[in-house]
Order: sequence, then structure tokens, then C-alpha cells
Amino acid sequence: MPVTIDTPLDEVIGKLKASRETILALFAEHMSRIGEEAVSMARINGVYIDHTGNLRSSIGYAVLVDGKPWMKAYPQSANVGTDPQGGVEKGSQYLDELVAKTDSKGKIVLIVTAGMDYAEYVERIETKDVLAQTELRTRTIAQARMQQLKAMAVRIANES
Repeated sequence: MPVTIDTPLDEVIGKLKASRETILALFAEHMSRIGEEAVSMARINGVYIDHTGNLRSSIGYAVLVDGKPWMKAYPQSANVGTDPQGGVEKGSQYLDELVAKTDSKGKIVLIVTAGMDYAEYVERIETKDVLAQTELRTRTIAQARMQQLKAMAVRIANES
């Protein structure tokens, strides 16, 4: 006994594509919010003396969706120190480099970075927090939100 579907296949495929785009946008928007929170945490909670303002001003993030940049929040001046604009420029350049070499095909990826080349030195040698604690908190926040978003995605897919 054959079973047929009366709905045209193109209509079914169209609804699935629309659901996919809605779900990807939902996830990407939440990753963007998490990125904003991470930048704020890193700037506020970074326990180091930023004489020039470069290090705090070099912190930014990007969200990549399925191989393409969805959102780039370039570093902005932290308005501290003697030369915060230098951090903005180097941070923006470094963020672009990371975006270009990150494989995000089939994934949603959040990149949070401090663009000054000495950021790692400050963390490892001087044992000051630049992004380490922010990364730990951000991972926890992202995991919790992704669980909530998965449930929302199922509801969206079922409504289509």
C-alpha cells in the first residue's frame, strides 16, 4: 500500500529551509549576546595594570555561522591609559586573522580575543587574568544557553 504526501515537495523543503534559517539566526544572536557579555567581563574583571590601555582596548569577538562571519564586534577603546587606540587597531587586525583561519563550516563559533601579542605573557608569566576566567565563565554560560536554545529549536521545527 503506497503512502503519498499531498503537500508539494518544494513547499516542504521551503519550510525546512525557513526553519533552519530561523534556528541559525536564533543561535547566532544568542552567541552574539554571549560575546558581548564576555567582552564586558574581560574588560571589567581583568586584574592587570593597563598603562597604555592597549590590552583592554584590544578585546573583541566574532560569531561565525556555517563558515561565514555573522557578527564581528571589533575592539573599542576602553578609554584608559595613554594609547588605547593602538589596542583597537591591533585587536581588530587579530580578530580578522582568527576569523579567516577558523573552520566553522557546519558550526556556530564564538571567538573572543585580546589582540595584543603580550596578552598571553600577562596571563602566564605575570599570572594576571586577561581572558582565562572570562573563557571559563563564558563556556558555562554558553552551555546552559545552548541547552535552552535546543529546546526552542525543536519547538520552531515542529511548528513549521
